[in-house]
Amino acid sequence: MKSLIRKILKEETSVSLPIKLSGSYQVPSDISGKGDALHSFDRRKRDGFGGYMLRGTPIPSKWSQYITLNQGKGINQVLEELDKKGVKADITDLNITVNKDYSVDWSATIDESSDGKGYVGVASRGSAGGGADSRAEAQIPKLKSKNSEYCNWTEVLDLNITSPIKIRQFFLKYTKCNEGEESNDETIKKNNKIESEFKDWESGVYEIEGDELWTYKLNDEKEWEGKKGDGEFLVLKDSLPDEDYNEALNKLKDAEKV
Repeated sequence: MKSLIRKILKEETSVSLPIKLSGSYQVPSDISGKGDALHSFDRRKRDGFGGYMLRGTPIPSKWSQYITLNQGKGINQVLEELDKKGVKADITDLNITVNKDYSVDWSATIDESSDGKGYVGVASRGSAGGGADSRAEAQIPKLKSKNSEYCNWTEVLDLNITSPIKIRQFFLKYTKCNEGEESNDETIKKNNKIESEFKDWESGVYEIEGDELWTYKLNDEKEWEGKKGDGEFLVLKDSLPDEDYNEALNKLKDAEKV
């Protein structure tokens, strides 16, 4: 089926999928704020330095000697081009290596979407140094709220490293909101309201009648966890897109304690 879809895409849109992208950048030894520059995977505001892995070209001439885009384009450049051609694309793989010499290598794969949604971009938020985890996590709700025209925010990569410095960086893909589709900000508000309904529930393992595949657990923090078969419990809020989490919360209203 995939080969057939790719053939049709190539014939109708002159697009051949999958598309492999890669690049690298080296933090200059004399740049101000080397740690901040190291996790500027796209571009930082203060001086325009970064890897340009999302926005792609043009790269400012001031930094061109430090930055390489092997295919001449960034991830969002390609996703936007595919969207204009009517192709529902997705970023199916993203790998980032941060090296001890303050250089970064990255690669990404863009392919046809398997969930029927056309992803039009990837956003990145993060922090470096002490307290990086909490600062990075605090940026995500603000990111979604300020970009309410986009929906289906889904984590692509959670980069969490300690060498050569501590960096916590989130990469999230998103779609355009279709007519009548709620923004993530509205969905999150609904989720928060439903979550409050479980505050008085007893912690423990729960099941939903008719669901033979999944087992659920309300932990001591009153967060829902779920596991498939003999797998490990995962926090649903962290593991699911906001829209899918909303659907799960509504189903869990009918859960019964084992």
